[in-house]
Amino acid sequence: VEARRLRWEEHSPLPRDADLIIASDVWYRHADGAANAALARTLRELLDQPPKPRAIVAHEHRSREAPFDATLPRWDADDELLEAFAAAAREHGLRLEGLWS
Repeated sequence: VEARRLRWEEHSPLPRDADLIIASDVWYRHADGAANAALARTLRELLDQPPKPRAIVAHEHRSREAPFDATLPRWDADDELLEAFAAAAREHGLRLEGLWS
């Protein structure tokens, strides 16, 4: 296991030969399109290289409208930051899937 820091807005050199990419809380403050697009582009580039790694990106669901302890109808409901990143991800051919909610 090896951990590496990657700053996607700075066009850091991409790590090679990764089997699994794990990221957490990487868009919590980035509602703007440029940062989301940069992250999605970097993930796409990482996922396109051999040996075809998989990515797990953790995100704490945050709703600006619902109370803190509210049960929402879907894992991605009412989360503006998640919705903004999901749009950028789709533009780069990525798909988000809830693993746990």
